[in-house]
Amino acid sequence: LMEMPGTLSVVSDDEFEHNIPSFNLYTTTSASVLKEVANIYLKKSLFSSEEKDVVFEIEDFDNTDNVLLSFTPTTHSGRLIISLNGNEIFNAETGDTVQPINLERQYLEEDNVLHFEISGVGLAFWSSNEYALENLKVTADVTDITNRESSHSFFLTSEEADNLKTTDLRFFAECDKDAVGPLTIKINGNTIFSSVPDCGSANPPIQFSPGLLNDGQNGLYFGTTAGNYLLDQVRVTTELKELIYPTYF
Repeated sequence: LMEMPGTLSVVSDDEFEHNIPSFNLYTTTSASVLKEVANIYLKKSLFSSEEKDVVFEIEDFDNTDNVLLSFTPTTHSGRLIISLNGNEIFNAETGDTVQPINLERQYLEEDNVLHFEISGVGLAFWSSNEYALENLKVTADVTDITNRESSHSFFLTSEEADNLKTTDLRFFAECDKDAVGPLTIKINGNTIFSSVPDCGSANPPIQFSPGLLNDGQNGLYFGTTAGNYLLDQVRVTTELKELIYPTYF
């Protein structure tokens, strides 16, 4: 007897499910103090000038917003002049309180210098202008993005990988549709979904090419740009080709 039936398999099932445990994707934004100085003294007279530089760093520039400068003037005469990286952001006389000053993003860098000085005395050459600033702070809203991505893996046997017919991904998403960014899903580095999913319900199966799966270990990536996600019932389902069970007489 001489026959060529092709590859024979011992796989008895024609469908497999690879389940992924539930997980969260989220970002958190919190107020942080970037720089704090207890007090600053400034003075300007006809013959002398005391100025001050305050240096601060923004470690995660892309995820830092709403940068504010605040302080309390305990002594104030003349105009207070403040520059950020060479750009004037304040030039006025103050009272005992000053509203926080917004440090515009267009003037900000990763390494920053705030320069403080006061105006001259003009014709009153015998006098001097003074400022004492206390509790000076540079604050900002910093967003932590370390938990907005999640990676998982699942395993395919050689028998399953060699006989793939169709493959799809299924999941259930808990989220606020108006508060989340697009959800990106990748299999082995290939994007198969990038959109805001149905929130509060099971999403339609996402079909993808069986050629994206490997014999052995496979990687599954989830990521978002904003908001909170709870992803549950995540599973990769594979359907196998019809197996051959030849009989010869």
